[in-house]
Amino acid sequence: MTETTRGSRYAWAILAAILALAAALRLAGLGAQPLWQDEAASLWFAGQGWGSLWSEVPRFETHPPFYYMLLKGWIGLAGTGEAALRLPSALFGLATVALLYGAGRIVGGPRAGLALGLTAAALTALWTLQIVYAQDARPYTLACLGVALMMTGTLRLVMRPGAAENPAENPAENPNATPNATPAPVWALAALGLGMVLALWSHLLGAVPAGLTAGFLLLWWLRGAQLSRALFIRLVLVALAVVALCWPHALNVLNQLGRDFSGFWIAPPDLEALMRVTQQAIGQPTLRIDLRIEILVSAVLAGLGLAGFWLLLTRTGGPRFWVVGYLVALIGGHWLAVVALSYLVQPVLLPRTLIFL
Repeated sequence: MTETTRGSRYAWAILAAILALAAALRLAGLGAQPLWQDEAASLWFAGQGWGSLWSEVPRFETHPPFYYMLLKGWIGLAGTGEAALRLPSALFGLATVALLYGAGRIVGGPRAGLALGLTAAALTALWTLQIVYAQDARPYTLACLGVALMMTGTLRLVMRPGAAENPAENPAENPNATPNATPAPVWALAALGLGMVLALWSHLLGAVPAGLTAGFLLLWWLRGAQLSRALFIRLVLVALAVVALCWPHALNVLNQLGRDFSGFWIAPPDLEALMRVTQQAIGQPTLRIDLRIEILVSAVLAGLGLAGFWLLLTRTGGPRFWVVGYLVALIGGHWLAVVALSYLVQPVLLPRTLIFL
């Protein structure tokens, strides 16, 4: 057995352990608590007729009806018990853990992919916000799965957009040649499109990561090196497919934005509330420990993250620069959008609106 084969087997064993831990954390006590108000609303929505789900429910429910349609079909198989209603969310959350392992493998490449993928999967498996909403009969983990799928496809496109079809047209040898890359893998384009559709159809704010990804891909194609017209055409086709599939809900989104939100139950956040909600979203690991140790662990993780960014930006160029830019745009851009919406349109700043971080 070669060292590479042995390392791969160890990695698969570690991943299996991470997924088992993630499943245990998401399934433990799944039906112990009664349904809370929003979960009861999910059950009521799922109990409506198919026509009402499509036409009537979106008039007063913030989120798109797709999750409730899935829940309606699931109830026909599993019933309406608390654990049964919450199980799809737990499975969506578990799939997100596995997808982020794949995303790490893509970014890390042959040398660092295993370590980066396992780290991404482990952090997602242990993170409080992901676990809390994986035990909630609401559409949040389905939307997260969509964003993870969209992100994985995007990272694959950025890391390996395609190899030159004609080596003689290498820009290094012929600066005047027009680069022409082989088609991007179908699965990456499909993941990108399907992830956008899932995010848009599962959560009102799914438009934010989808829009940020679309803007990034346009900038990447315009400024990235050796990107072909063929790839651009494929990206445009994916965009048109996403628009076509999501257009029926576009009017509902516009109606939501045009509603009167005076007296809305969420108040516009002050600075303290802004920091508290952000800390709840990204600063609370599941394994609660002494505060001083938690600060130390957070500082070590932050240092490792900064060191990783520095290595990516200084020791390797090209695609990984765009990877860093995309992840920063996706994280920072979503946070800024939620804060801006909370002050300018409708107060929406809650931990669950930052779940995509």
